Amino acid sequence: MVQLADTRGITPGAALSGVLRAFDATTWQANVQLTGSFPTSLTGIAVNRGLDAAAITAGRRCLVVFNDLQNPNDAVLVAVYE
Repeated sequence: MVQLADTRGITPGAALSGVLRAFDATTWQANVQLTGSFPTSLTGIAVNRGLDAAAITAGRRCLVVFNDLQNPNDAVLVAVYE
């Protein structure tokens, strides 16, 4: 379950960067540590199935989009890089 402790300053549709901590290729869900002023760990983030599963590895930077702040379970990891 995804939980955001502090959503101040995050607007719906916001894309935040983070570091991928874990990826489950069976469920296509990830654990992400957000960077910047949001030192928050997110678990169970849905992952864009258009990404190459081999590229989704722990330690890579990623981009998470938040569709609805009242329901952070709608967040999606849309990209991995570096």
